[in-house]
Amino acid sequence: MHFVERKNQIMIAPHAGREKYFLLVQIFFILFFACLPLFTSLPYRVNIFLTWEGAYRLSIGQLPFRDFGMPLGYGFWLVPALFFKLFGPTLYALLLAQAAINIVCLATFRGILKLFGVTAVPLLVSIVVMGLTYTMVHFWPWYNHTVFVFELIGLYFLLSYLLKGQKTYLLLLSGFFIALTFFTKQDAGGLAIMLVLVLLLADALIEKRIRPLLIFGGAYVCSLLLFIVPCLQYDFTYWFNYGQSPHFTRLNGYDFLTTFFEDSGWLKFYIIAVLVVCIIRFKSLKAIVEDKVYFIFTLFTLGILVQALIIQVTSFSPPTTSYYYHSFAIAFLLYNLNSVIAFEKIWIAIAFVLFALIWQSDSYFKYSMRIIGKHLPAFLSPPPPSVVSKNTWSSKADSVRGVPVQWALSKYKTMRGIKLPVETINGLEAVESLDVFNHAKKLTCLNLSNLTPLAYEWSYAPQSGKTFPLWFHKGVAFFDRERDLLCNKVEQSEFDLILFEVMPDVDSFFPFEVRTCIQQHYQLVNSFLAPTGYRSDYIEVYIRKK
Repeated sequence: MHFVERKNQIMIAPHAGREKYFLLVQIFFILFFACLPLFTSLPYRVNIFLTWEGAYRLSIGQLPFRDFGMPLGYGFWLVPALFFKLFGPTLYALLLAQAAINIVCLATFRGILKLFGVTAVPLLVSIVVMGLTYTMVHFWPWYNHTVFVFELIGLYFLLSYLLKGQKTYLLLLSGFFIALTFFTKQDAGGLAIMLVLVLLLADALIEKRIRPLLIFGGAYVCSLLLFIVPCLQYDFTYWFNYGQSPHFTRLNGYDFLTTFFEDSGWLKFYIIAVLVVCIIRFKSLKAIVEDKVYFIFTLFTLGILVQALIIQVTSFSPPTTSYYYHSFAIAFLLYNLNSVIAFEKIWIAIAFVLFALIWQSDSYFKYSMRIIGKHLPAFLSPPPPSVVSKNTWSSKADSVRGVPVQWALSKYKTMRGIKLPVETINGLEAVESLDVFNHAKKLTCLNLSNLTPLAYEWSYAPQSGKTFPLWFHKGVAFFDRERDLLCNKVEQSEFDLILFEVMPDVDSFFPFEVRTCIQQHYQLVNSFLAPTGYRSDYIEVYIRKK
């Protein structure tokens, strides 16, 4: 054991040999949490069609805003498109892409904590918490997750400059990735630049310098121009959502207040805990500012927590989008326990990892029980429906669920290893038997459904043009102009085949106004269960009227 000295504190660090042991365990957990989904068959994911569609279009040479429009930047699709180029346009390639993103996320998270001097065991526990609360639930690529990973990378380069080596290239890289964050998702990107400015201003206050702020600002602005200027000729200002018509802003005071006071229990607890720890540890604000590393760590942690408070309102789907805050708060609190807990002892390390596993057991219990539950004694198995218990007393679930959906693997290359509802597979095979499907020299298809991989399977070109939307959620990426565009194409009978997914429980995700146009000019020949697996969702198949 050796001692690491820092102003106002002494931390106990593990022996060098034990440090290597903990490093191997950390690497194991990073790879385990990131790669676990690669070794199992997963059901088709709701909304994964959007990830596939954008990545496929990029991989075949289409350009954002020139060939399709969307209300955010194209940063999210860069990594999936790269993996499509490497492994083909399959859903499994998306799993590979997300595994790589998750490895980078966890490794960057670990790197940031190392910069603050978090020792081996608190570091390990924090990685486990991050894996359980954030990584395990994000095994498909989604922009609300990818944007945070880009932010984390930008913050790592910034903190490396502020706390370690003051090399200009670190600020340049930070500016690039924080700009990429904004060009992936605007709300997270805006919050990222605010957090960065707070950290840079704190550094300017402590070190009496403004040069880092100027260098970062220049890199950030130049990077934004690099992303945006080439798109301006392609209707960028119409598509990109900064609250202008026909878009709307999600900054609503009522939503923020309601979410803060009626929910956000863990976030409020963490913020109070961080502030209480600082009050106990330091007698004055001057004392905490004099310890630069601790001061920056505190600002950083509070910034992440405040960001999560806002993100849970502006990026509400999925609800796990902001769950990264658990790991940062736990890391900060454990960091402050170094002086009172002998973390270098193996049994204490094991105990804290077990605490994390028990605390966040909901992340893995429901999945593991599906496998091991079959081999457990009867008293550990779910009670039969005839027995009144916590999970069987109400018949509501049964009445809503109806006939269980049967899932199976299909013949489609893009969905290799991914399960679809059997009824969906049968419906697709029925479509493939239609005369229009077999007789068209070059199939033209308007696909308003979750099954966008059919573009590759059925060899049709996705509709394109600077006025054509990437997806069809009304009020988000689809407006009156786009409705008129599609209705006009339908009236002109431009399509051999039209698929329209009816999702009655989602507000205008596939716009019913377009469906009305389709019903006026096309003939309904079939319908089948949507790949989402919800009994309420189904896909309608239309061909030209005879």
